[in-house]
Amino acid sequence: MIGTLSHDLYAERRRLQQRVRVREVLFGALDGLVEPLGVVSGVAGATASSAVVALVGVATGLAGALSMAAGGYLAAKAQSEVHAAAMHAERREVSLAPEEATEEMERLLELEGLLPQDAHTVVTALQKHDEVLWRTMVEKELGIPVDASSPPLSDAMLMGVSYLVASVVPIAPYLFLEAPQAWIASLVLTLLAMGGLGILKSAATGLRLLPAVVEVTALGVLAGVGGYLLGRVLPGILAQVFGLEMPQL
Repeated sequence: MIGTLSHDLYAERRRLQQRVRVREVLFGALDGLVEPLGVVSGVAGATASSAVVALVGVATGLAGALSMAAGGYLAAKAQSEVHAAAMHAERREVSLAPEEATEEMERLLELEGLLPQDAHTVVTALQKHDEVLWRTMVEKELGIPVDASSPPLSDAMLMGVSYLVASVVPIAPYLFLEAPQAWIASLVLTLLAMGGLGILKSAATGLRLLPAVVEVTALGVLAGVGGYLLGRVLPGILAQVFGLEMPQL
């Protein structure tokens, strides 16, 4: 019975870790929708050739996916290394200064609501098992889960692939339609895809469907509009400030 209960508890933890990975999917996919949409829309305004727009979009999608994966890997690896160093320092404290470690543990438990005598009883029991004391201190004092989550490379690949797959949405219409119609189709499909990401977030988090869809779509639209306006307005402002002549497309 105990073995079965332990297995079920860890299975729930693994399921939660998998659901948390929706973060990488949302991050990569939303960026994969917004950035290529801005690029292809800008290029479509400068040329009537759908082939040129699609070519630029594909190049943007591939470059963005590689950049997203590399950045995600470096960020996740740096976080993992910081956590590993902090956990190693905590292990040294438990090994070399056990009295100080137990005092800290007692104070932490008291801050969470245990009476001093109850905190002392708990820590006395933990002292009999250094590994359990260390894991408890890491999770209570540092707020770091001892069990490693998904590997940095796995998260990075998920983010990069999400970006690449999502980038197909705003680019695909230019493979089949002329530029004016393709731009409208690209915009509509991108908005629908943002709504799809909201549905995915709702399914993963258990939040209500409509707020999740509205949130993701609104953030995507704001990011897209902001990027477009910056791309259109900021160069002109800088040109005036520095006395530069903007090329006419």
